[in-house]
Amino acid sequence: MQSMNKGLHEINRRMIKLAFGVDLLSRALQVITISVCILSVILWPIFGFDSTLQMVFASITGKPITQEMAAGTHISTILNYALIIFLISFYLSKKEIVGFHNIIISVFVPIFAMFVFEWPWVIFTDMFHNSAVEGYWAISAYGLGTIDVGMLILGLALIPTSIFYIGVLWADKHLERRLVMSFGILAGGFAATILVVVSLVFGTPTVLIRNTFALFFVVFAHAVMMDATQNPNVPEVRNKYAMSPRRDYVFVLAMASTTIFVIWIIWPYFTQIKGAFWPQTIYAFYKNGIVDSVVFIQNDAVHAFNVLSKALVTAVATLLVIPIIKVNKK
Repeated sequence: MQSMNKGLHEINRRMIKLAFGVDLLSRALQVITISVCILSVILWPIFGFDSTLQMVFASITGKPITQEMAAGTHISTILNYALIIFLISFYLSKKEIVGFHNIIISVFVPIFAMFVFEWPWVIFTDMFHNSAVEGYWAISAYGLGTIDVGMLILGLALIPTSIFYIGVLWADKHLERRLVMSFGILAGGFAATILVVVSLVFGTPTVLIRNTFALFFVVFAHAVMMDATQNPNVPEVRNKYAMSPRRDYVFVLAMASTTIFVIWIIWPYFTQIKGAFWPQTIYAFYKNGIVDSVVFIQNDAVHAFNVLSKALVTAVATLLVIPIIKVNKK
């Protein structure tokens, strides 16, 4: 039981000992991610600014590279994700947060950051393309009318438990101690009820539930960070760390990302296939809630807005989660 109370610290201690004092796990993650960054930088100009992982695989396997493949996972996204992982892991290593603590935080926070970018992208696409042309919010409404049992089960497992955790954190700061757990249970139960009722009455809004999984990733990363720096059952971390939020950096980057989004929405000098705003390289047309056709327009300038806005938004989200960490000297 005592080992369980120490969280991942006991496992890390054994792993680090096996690695002869070297934080093997964190170093391996950093080597892998920086290698992915270097490879992405090499492949990006070779296959084109708007190139995707699918295009690379098609070229390797000898299959024809089609324009529609630009709808896949962009090399720019892989570069962005791997770079964030490397920077987080390297920073945590310098602050003596190692092993599985380092791995989990470094991998989960960028996933959360990517989901944060998904929210404005989906909303603006529905607002300026789908609703403006076809009269309804196609991406947000996707899944309504049917019950996706798998997505509903996954949502019930991840979203209410995440809201329970957030509710407990909030209540611990603002309510009496005896109400902390009760408030968390109430918040999580309310979220579960809403998910079930909406799915039974209207259908399962698949994309919205998927994007809300961001809650789980940030909650899990936060819990691991607290275990790494404030576990009361581990004597060596008591009073070792002091943490503070990154307010100035976050504000500046948030303003920059907002500015880029506004320019991207209203920029008038690109061909528009669907709607009058929010130019894209790919436009989807829907019929009865299903994608009927896709039009691809090659435009590196439009993709540049995508790359820059994604980098800024994910940077903001990452800095909101990863605080300034100071290691107090003994």
